Amino acid sequence: MWGATATALRRVFVRRLATYLQRQGVGIVHSHVVTALDLQAEAVLVHAGLPWVLTFHGSKSIGECERRGCRRVTAHARAGSLAVTAVSEAVRREVDAMALVPLGTVLVTPGGVDVTSFRGPQRSPSLLRAELGIPAGGVLFGAAGMLGPVKGHDILVAAAKLLVRRGADIYVAIAGEGDGRAQLEGLIARAGIGKRIHLLGLVADMKAFLCAVDAFVMPSRSEGLPLALLEALAAGLPCVASRVGGIPEVLAPGGGIMVEPGSPVALAEAMGHMLDSSRRRKIAEQSCLAAQRYDLRATTSAVADVYDNLMPARYNAHDISAV
Repeated sequence: MWGATATALRRVFVRRLATYLQRQGVGIVHSHVVTALDLQAEAVLVHAGLPWVLTFHGSKSIGECERRGCRRVTAHARAGSLAVTAVSEAVRREVDAMALVPLGTVLVTPGGVDVTSFRGPQRSPSLLRAELGIPAGGVLFGAAGMLGPVKGHDILVAAAKLLVRRGADIYVAIAGEGDGRAQLEGLIARAGIGKRIHLLGLVADMKAFLCAVDAFVMPSRSEGLPLALLEALAAGLPCVASRVGGIPEVLAPGGGIMVEPGSPVALAEAMGHMLDSSRRRKIAEQSCLAAQRYDLRATTSAVADVYDNLMPARYNAHDISAV
């Protein structure tokens, strides 16, 4: 009974999605969701007959069900109807290694940020620091991301505890929300550094947040291409980040300090280098240069090129609808 119901629901999803796309006059579909890829492919490629761009942001969470869906995608694709992209070279290698699509067909189209919008102070940095009670001589580290294990904020708490024990006058402000908040709050309380680590929740004005911190930290266990890191670089901040995913592509050469993931000791050592203001300034000089490679104008142009290669000649990638 359940099997028949599931089959009926799948058919309904495919039919309704295809009908919606056709009624909206969509010219091309760009998907960033790997769940039910085979259903997406059937709706987009078969029933709606539209060109499709499928972007992978990482492969760590892709299970066997999604792998089977990926392989069915190519069965539905006709010549010139599908483009598969990855947000970084690291993700492209992961997709190739898992044989999710035919080898050598994945294009790299990284995300980007408007670099110019992050230049210059957005408001007085002292406002946020005053709200958090950061003393004049304290070094404020900023972090941003969903609160959960993959972002490694527990590693950041442990590293901060090590630095405080060594007498460093450091503070941490984390922008972001998530299911791991309660667990992280408990970890901070047990570490006994509740007055030094601030969970800000969702932050609407990231420019102002980045303006207020002295250095940016990304202790992630896994990443594709983190936009929060690109924003920090664009803001001219010295950065410390885990050597995972596309991060080495962003920070090398000289754009920041990289550490092995999962090590509070290594992270604390790298953060310790940031306590010296002259060293922070030296690293920050390279930050904007690293961010320039991911300026929004260049990265959107790369995506538009992918659209142009899929679309019939009568369309232009800059004036079509994309879903």
